[in-house]
Amino acid sequence: MDQGWHETIDHDEPLIHDWRARQLARLGIPRALAEAVADHVDWHQIAALVCRGCPPRLALQIVMLEARSRSSSCWALTWA
Repeated sequence: MDQGWHETIDHDEPLIHDWRARQLARLGIPRALAEAVADHVDWHQIAALVCRGCPPRLALQIVMLEARSRSSSCWALTWA
């Protein structure tokens, strides 16, 4: 049975981290901050907010709060 070609992506790989950090920096996030959060946020969500006129740092805060809220909700559901 031919399952086709699939590439396994290691999300901790330095090249991926660097690429994500560059994308965040291109959106206006300071490079040091972009480096710190690159593996913890979805840069697509930040880009969508920035494209709608949201300042980059505020967009980052919104996405981080949303992610934190989702993880808290998941945790609460696990223990409910």
